[in-house]
Amino acid sequence: MERRKMERFELSLPATFTATSTQREQKTTTKDICTGGVFFETDQELSEGTEVSMKIMITPPENRIVDKRTFVELHGIVARQEGKGFAVQFDSTGHFIRI
Repeated sequence: MERRKMERFELSLPATFTATSTQREQKTTTKDICTGGVFFETDQELSEGTEVSMKIMITPPENRIVDKRTFVELHGIVARQEGKGFAVQFDSTGHFIRI
């Protein structure tokens, strides 16, 4: 049985990521997320230790009227490649952006 330090939530959120090695933005979705990291569903393979910047869109509940979307802009490193995606461990920088 796998035991994690932080509770992980299965959330499919629109996102983009850019590996510092390629500087090419890729669209993707999250599979799950926690306060320490995220798993992206993608065919893109990135080596463990690759630095990544990402934007994850937070969508408001359907019953709420909101005139702006909010992105969380984060940085981290690839912790592992697994099947159709990879896990990123967040670093201590990050902020919210309203558009």
